[in-house]
Amino acid sequence: MEKYDELLKFTSKYGQQHLLKYWPELDEEGRDRLYSSIKSIDFDKSFKAYSGDSREASSEFSLSDVSPIEVIEKPDESAELGKKYYEKGIEVIKKGGVIAVTMAGGQGSRLGHEGPKGTFDMGLPTHKSLFELQVDQLSSIHENTGAYVHLYIMTSEINHNQTVEFFEANGYFGYPKDKISFFCQNMIPVFDRNGNMMLSAKDKVVTAADGNGGIFSALESGGVFSSEDGKKAAFIYISQIDNCLAELCDPIFIGCAALTGKSCLTKTLMKAGPDEKAGVYCVKNGRPCVVEYTEVPKDMAELKDSNGEFVFGDVNAGIYVFKKSVLEHASNRGLPYHKYVKKTERLDENGKPFKPEVPDCIKLEMFLFDIFEYIDDVTAFRIKREDEFAPIKNATGVDSPATARNLYYRKFRIPMGKIAELDGDEMTRVVWQKIKDIVLEPYIRLNTEYYDLSITNRDATDDKVTVEAANAIKRLKVGVKCATITPNAQRLEEYKLKKLWRSPNATLREILDGTVFRAPVIADGIKPLVSGWKKPIVIARHAYGDVYAAKETAVKKGSKVCISVTDPDGTVTNIPVHDFERSSGIVSGMHNEDDSIRSFARSCMSFSLSCGLDLWFSSKDTVSKTYDHRFKDIFEEVFENEYRKSFEDKGITYFYTLIDDAVARVVRSEGGFVWACKNYDGDVFSDMLAACFGSLSMMTSVLVSPDGCFEYEAAHGTIPKHYKKYLAGEPTSTNPIATLFAWTGALRKRGELDGNVFLIDFADRTERATLKLVGEGRMTGDLVRLSSCENKVTLDLDGFLGEIAKHIYD
Repeated sequence: MEKYDELLKFTSKYGQQHLLKYWPELDEEGRDRLYSSIKSIDFDKSFKAYSGDSREASSEFSLSDVSPIEVIEKPDESAELGKKYYEKGIEVIKKGGVIAVTMAGGQGSRLGHEGPKGTFDMGLPTHKSLFELQVDQLSSIHENTGAYVHLYIMTSEINHNQTVEFFEANGYFGYPKDKISFFCQNMIPVFDRNGNMMLSAKDKVVTAADGNGGIFSALESGGVFSSEDGKKAAFIYISQIDNCLAELCDPIFIGCAALTGKSCLTKTLMKAGPDEKAGVYCVKNGRPCVVEYTEVPKDMAELKDSNGEFVFGDVNAGIYVFKKSVLEHASNRGLPYHKYVKKTERLDENGKPFKPEVPDCIKLEMFLFDIFEYIDDVTAFRIKREDEFAPIKNATGVDSPATARNLYYRKFRIPMGKIAELDGDEMTRVVWQKIKDIVLEPYIRLNTEYYDLSITNRDATDDKVTVEAANAIKRLKVGVKCATITPNAQRLEEYKLKKLWRSPNATLREILDGTVFRAPVIADGIKPLVSGWKKPIVIARHAYGDVYAAKETAVKKGSKVCISVTDPDGTVTNIPVHDFERSSGIVSGMHNEDDSIRSFARSCMSFSLSCGLDLWFSSKDTVSKTYDHRFKDIFEEVFENEYRKSFEDKGITYFYTLIDDAVARVVRSEGGFVWACKNYDGDVFSDMLAACFGSLSMMTSVLVSPDGCFEYEAAHGTIPKHYKKYLAGEPTSTNPIATLFAWTGALRKRGELDGNVFLIDFADRTERATLKLVGEGRMTGDLVRLSSCENKVTLDLDGFLGEIAKHIYD
């Protein structure tokens, strides 16, 4: 009973003997835990803070009491001053003149994450935690300087062991173990409104971390100041774990502190509006300070200068660099506590767990910025919000993983390998550029080899540009194409062309020897006209020969037409076609090649295997006993000799049927298969499927060559009606989905070929964001007419693309 007597005497002195209420129920280990819990508390300090030496959470003052804080705008690294600061910062780092401190004492419970917040995966495709992202930054500094900055991580009682174990389990993310250290933040009791401490369990007192201001005493008690690297450092960099854009030991920041001689630089950013919930920097009663947003008077919050900037607009980013000597001296002065009324889980009077519904207890915290009261030359170092501030505090909404990911990708735009970019005509050319400007370039460092396939440039280059573009796709393996004009007599006159140039797609298909796969984009609320279709139907179109490469002519009455074949040995065979003895007419001669048909078959079967879909092939071999029958025979040969086992292992099937039977089967099906068609059939039925699934603007198309080249495009044309409205300055609600998905398809394939998971993730997210928008009833005008969604909203082109871009990283 010695421990009990000791605790009773000790707690009675402060009127807290109720903490021993459950002592008789505890076993020896439980009593030891309660003993340690009570003895770890500095009762004198705690009661002094609770009873009087603290500040209320709010106080009143007037605009006349404050003036703006001194500000240094962060210069660009390429500017002369930026280079000067950067070089000095690198010099300091190389000499071991700075240590980094991360405040990471919180849990991720508000994010729905079990464990320390630093172990949280914010949703990057690499699944790196916040801790790993910070260590990566220090590793980059080491690559640039050859020096390892020592990282000190401030944990708390609730997450210290988990944090250390996390680093151990991950091998310190490749950073030297002796250059990452951990120290614990101090805890302080939480009081009820009557000044009583409480129990969180029968063997533990309710405590909470003493606030970010507790970092200074923790640096001392944790041995950071006295460590080898701590002694050597001239500067201490401090930031928080939840800001994924914080630039650890930013050389420009460090260099500015070193060259200006400032005791403290604190990164700030201009507030977004007068009501932003963030502390504002100013000078109050002659001392630098941060005024909490709840304390800022309206006239101070709204005051602007002659340039329209907020006079008191610098809000706290939670990133600091201190002179170590000044910080050590200031931290010995001690900081005041601030009182807050908070919800606190604890045991009720019956010893049962209790979760209050309203704030009912007194929590004490110290604020880091209260240290400024003891430092004369605190200066704001103003940064751009989008560059360095993306806190993760809430599961959804403001300052959430979604908003942080968005900012992260806008700062660290995704690099990519090169693709061929084939620009086009009329309205789709406008859509093309807007997709790049609004959706792609904010997040991706677009890397394209550009070819202008507009009808005017094809005419100016005698269509050589199309051939160059096709060869670029062969070389780069991936291309993306905008819709283009295939001129007719009307277009010949409209654009004053030299001649009727052939279809650019035909040239691309011929050079690439590819197969075109077209698939509808399925979105909630856009119901197929064929009610039974529940899955996409992919059209595989043979992109060579047939009527598209046919030679045609008009024939006079009385003419006789035959096919003349000259064999390699010179033997000539004439095959009669028709005797036009009764009337004049027309004749067409078309061809195909076994190698092309064989490539078509292989492409279709490989594609079906990659998507896990059954493959159908159809022609009219009962009528075309040589031409169409050759397709049937080659498909059967390729399947039996090369693909049967793979199809069986995958659990998919291949079968052939007549084209008319196939049409009936397609209409009766649920979808979910690849339908391989000859060139003309594929052209016709892809448009039919697009219309039945919703719209041509919801049909994707990819040309796949046998040697692994991919060209993505929209299945529709150049939308001349919308283009005329656009030229007239009228608003358009043009559907960009097929063109956007051509881009995402090309980006995804580039990512797959290069192993670029970030690029693949971007493509996937962009498509999901697009379909989610349509499913919610926000879409362009053509889809509004088709949609079954309630409360539909028609968006113009810019508005639709803007909404997609905004929600890519939700």
